[in-house]
Amino acid sequence: MTKSLKNRLFHAVSYEFFLLLTGGLLVVPVFDLEVHQSLVLAAGLSLFALVWNMVFNHAFDWYLLNIRKNPEKTFIVRAMHALLFEGGMLVLTLPVIAWGFNLTILEAFMLEIVMVIYIVIYTYVFNYWFDKLHSSFQVTEHKR
Repeated sequence: MTKSLKNRLFHAVSYEFFLLLTGGLLVVPVFDLEVHQSLVLAAGLSLFALVWNMVFNHAFDWYLLNIRKNPEKTFIVRAMHALLFEGGMLVLTLPVIAWGFNLTILEAFMLEIVMVIYIVIYTYVFNYWFDKLHSSFQVTEHKR
């Protein structure tokens, strides 16, 4: 259950990379934004999210092991993980998005809501497959 810094970094970088590929391109046509503007702001937000991802996931794993005393990631635990992660991102990034896209707070909030819905689903699916692949690689390494 405890993951190395190398593993956490790989998780966070791959999470952000695939999110930029899928989510970053989704925003441009939906909100009629400039591609270059969207990519520059998305890259900055991705760097922030990379740090947030590592800090949040470390704290979440610590909670599962030390407070909950059960590291199993059930559907409910994964759903709570995704909602809490994105809720934190929403609060921390709303002013930056409003400023970066020259939107009102309400417009930025609406943009964030669309992205949060997408990202909650993305986070659940990404972490499910990441854990599955990570487990299969660990089994393969132990057999050597």
